[in-house]
Amino acid sequence: MVWDKQWIGPGGPAALRPTYEIVMFAGMPEAQIVDRKASDIFACKWQAGSKAESGHPAEKPVPLMRHLIRLVAPSGGMIVDPFMGSGTTGLAARLEGCDFIGIEREARWVEIAERRISRPDQLGLEL
Repeated sequence: MVWDKQWIGPGGPAALRPTYEIVMFAGMPEAQIVDRKASDIFACKWQAGSKAESGHPAEKPVPLMRHLIRLVAPSGGMIVDPFMGSGTTGLAARLEGCDFIGIEREARWVEIAERRISRPDQLGLEL
């Protein structure tokens, strides 16, 4: 899937400035896309360096992750994020009624992720 960031990203002096990212997911052999009418392009506004919720330099928008989870996971399904960072995917999984396993090597991000995932009501997000 292509994530249209609706914003021109940063780039070096010898590179074009990207307005999109490629999204990849992997699933078990029986995995299916739940909504077969969904487009392979999803627009969700993001700005580099916004770090709005966690301070993480590469934090993704919660609405983007919720959209992806709705596409690929059945209600109550299991979501695994091997590069958890500040826990955006875990937060989105919880908001979508899924279980979550996150893997992160840096303790400070684990602490932030635990706080975000366990208390979405504190972030003003709908459960």
